[in-house]
Amino acid sequence: MWKRIVLWFVLGLLAVSALACSFSGLARQLSTPEPVEPRVEQTPVVIVLTPTPLPPDITAQADVEEQLVINVYAQVSPAVVCVT
Repeated sequence: MWKRIVLWFVLGLLAVSALACSFSGLARQLSTPEPVEPRVEQTPVVIVLTPTPLPPDITAQADVEEQLVINVYAQVSPAVVCVT
């Protein structure tokens, strides 16, 4: 008796799910694709960035600071070859 009830329940559930799939709008959309408008490709905009040149006194300071850092690395770990 229980097997028969479970069988009818499973068959009913299967029938309801099949009907739900056939009546859904998703099934219609998947079966007949709509034409898609072609995309218009835009020309890319190229932005060229030019760095502002630094005054010589600032670059001289940077060179001194870089030399200090290189000296620290040379004293602490002589295996460091190049620090940039």
